[in-house]
Amino acid sequence: MKTRQLILTGIMTLGLTSVIFAKGDRENKGGFGIKGGVGLSTISFENQNNSKNTWKVGGMLGVGYEARIGKAFALDFEALLANKGVKSEESYSILGNNGNVIVKTNLYTFEIPVSAKIYLGDHFNIYAGPYFSYTLGANYKIDATLGNKSQTKESRNFFDNDYKDANGELPMNRFDVGANIGLEFVSDGGFGVGARFQKGFRDITNDKYKGSVTEQDGYIFPADDKFVTNTGFQVYGIFRF
Repeated sequence: MKTRQLILTGIMTLGLTSVIFAKGDRENKGGFGIKGGVGLSTISFENQNNSKNTWKVGGMLGVGYEARIGKAFALDFEALLANKGVKSEESYSILGNNGNVIVKTNLYTFEIPVSAKIYLGDHFNIYAGPYFSYTLGANYKIDATLGNKSQTKESRNFFDNDYKDANGELPMNRFDVGANIGLEFVSDGGFGVGARFQKGFRDITNDKYKGSVTEQDGYIFPADDKFVTNTGFQVYGIFRF
C-alpha cells in the first residue's frame, strides 16, 4: 500500500468514527484533538565493535479522536507522525589520539494507535491498546571526532534501491504492530498532558538481508536471526476541540 493511501485511510477512519460517536461526545466532552510532544526510543539490534545503544530523542505530532462511552469509558483513535530509532556511541584511540563516534538511526513512522480508556473522575484517564505503524523512511547520521578533527556523514533512505542486496532484499521491514499503555489529564478547557510507554511486537529488521552490492555507506543491520523490536516513551501535550 502506498504511503499516501495509508495516510488517507487513517484520516477516513477518524472521520467515520466522529460521525458514529458525535452525539455522545458533545455530552461527555470527547471529540477531536491535536497531540504533539517528544519521545525517547531505542532498538536492540546486535551491536558492532562493542558500541553502546542508548535512547534517542525524537518528536511526534498528529491528530486524535476520542469517543466517550458514558462517563467512565472512551475509545481513542490517533493518526501520528513520529521520529523513532536508536543512538549508539563508541570511543576509540588511534596513534595516541582519542576519538568518538555517535550514530543516530532515525525511523520516520506513520502510526495509528487505538486505545481503550478508563476515566477516574472527569479529567484523569488511564489507557491501553494496540498501535499499527508504517515506516515512511529510515537513515542514519554519523558524527565522528578524532583529536581536533570532526566529520559528519548522513546516509540515504534505507528503503532506496541502492540498499537492496543481490536477492533484492532490503535491510528493514516497514510494518510494525505493538502496544501502548499510558495516562492523561485533560482540563475542562480541552488542554492536557499525557505520557505513555510503547513496545513493538514485530522484528523491524530483515534477517534475509545479506548486505548491499552497490551501497557504499557500509554495514546496516546484521542478518543474525535476532528478534529486533522498537521500545519507546512519549510525553505529549493535548489540545481538544
